[in-house]
Amino acid sequence: MDGSQQQTGGSRVLHVGKYFHPHHGGMETYLRDLVHMQLREGHQVEVVAHGSKPGLRDSTEYFEAQGTPRYRVTRAARWFSLGFVPVSPLFLVTLWRVVRRFKPDKVHVHHPNASGVWLLVLKLLGIAPVVINWHSDIVTPGASRWVRWAYKLYYPLEWLQLKMAHRVWVTSPPYLDASAPLQPFRSKCIIKPLTLDETRLPDPNSVKPLPRPDGTLILTVGRLAHYKGHEALLQAIAKLPDTTLWIVGDGERYDALKRTINQLGINSRVRLWGAVDEATLWRCYKTCDVFCLASDDRTEAFGVVLLEAAHFKKPVIVRDIPGSGVPWVARQIEGGLVVGLDDEEGLGGELRARYS
Repeated sequence: MDGSQQQTGGSRVLHVGKYFHPHHGGMETYLRDLVHMQLREGHQVEVVAHGSKPGLRDSTEYFEAQGTPRYRVTRAARWFSLGFVPVSPLFLVTLWRVVRRFKPDKVHVHHPNASGVWLLVLKLLGIAPVVINWHSDIVTPGASRWVRWAYKLYYPLEWLQLKMAHRVWVTSPPYLDASAPLQPFRSKCIIKPLTLDETRLPDPNSVKPLPRPDGTLILTVGRLAHYKGHEALLQAIAKLPDTTLWIVGDGERYDALKRTINQLGINSRVRLWGAVDEATLWRCYKTCDVFCLASDDRTEAFGVVLLEAAHFKKPVIVRDIPGSGVPWVARQIEGGLVVGLDDEEGLGGELRARYS
């Protein structure tokens, strides 16, 4: 097997992801951790995902973690993207080559992932049972017109994927109840909350805090996207003179957030960290007083970062997103607080009540 996974026994599991580590994102973090946990359980695992950078040729990498054998990741050439959708015209060829070589017992698809549609072709050719990990619906209340229009074309293919799937993993009971595409297939659905690989997480007592400002320090972590609610959080911070906000992550809204910070005159109390390595991320968690996930749309389906904050025993504040698993997760964390979506009566009001 090209020098990887010399162990025998267990199932042969092929994961089909949108992207893979070191690409930043909750789906990518969970996928990497799931692979490592399955390897420690004795399974043989490989991954096929899109390349993070545009290109015309596939690439292959090998990874390993503490207590795991090496495993293979094939990154299919991504020619370009349409919005958030990676365009990889030869993904089927790449996937078929991996299936023929690896001969998986189970194929585990992480949705949303437009390239997962190619599994319909492979299913006709006798591919192994397929499990769909349903991370999020494509159409949510905050979806753009373009996404809604494109989904009308994609929905029949998504329906066929769900029909041919052996099982569908859904990350929380509220998400299953609210997801329209899953309702015809509830008998296939099982609740599988996202988890983290505990061997990857450091002992909080061993993490050195960063130099910090006076007053209350609030941390938020995640891609700088429209549904993350950063604007509402910045508006709240503007009314809390003794509070500092650290924003970790990068994304398409970086410039817009920078403008908002300038307009509010809070440059000295808000730091945009951009993307950071894990060691720095752990130090940010260690240093903060409270973690806030201000997302306001069901695209935020679970919130893996809440589990990371809980590992550092930090109180978490989230907004009550209808149909999302985020409030469900927060309520299971000691010190977790769920507030309304309205800024004045919800997030902003609660932060001012606690930290002003």
